[in-house]
Amino acid sequence: MARAAAADVATPAQAPPAPAPQLLSADNRRLEKMHQGVLNKKEQVQALLRQLQTEEDLARTNSQRPNHDTIEGIHGMVVLQIADYERLEEQVHHLGAQILQDGEMPVAAPADLLCLESDDVLLPVRLFVNFCSS
Repeated sequence: MARAAAADVATPAQAPPAPAPQLLSADNRRLEKMHQGVLNKKEQVQALLRQLQTEEDLARTNSQRPNHDTIEGIHGMVVLQIADYERLEEQVHHLGAQILQDGEMPVAAPADLLCLESDDVLLPVRLFVNFCSS
């Protein structure tokens, strides 16, 4: 019990201080929101791909072919989401370049986007589109 109390006392002192909020320009605030939009699109595409996998697994479990209408519906949604993803990604790059031209450092992308290569999202989708086309 005394150990637990000592651990509770030591925890706040060991925690790193919260970073001071930075004052961001309007363009950098907009860039932050756009980064979040790109991340949301990535997550939406991944959710659709999981939905496709579930549909395929269900069909395989029942020894059937996947429902063509369901696959076609998912395909249409994926195509729309990828178009939005690519459009947002292009806008992010353009705004970041504009911020640099204005002599300011653009706000960093979230860690989930920094490690993301476009093929991480687009390659499974291209495979999916090929699957639907066959």
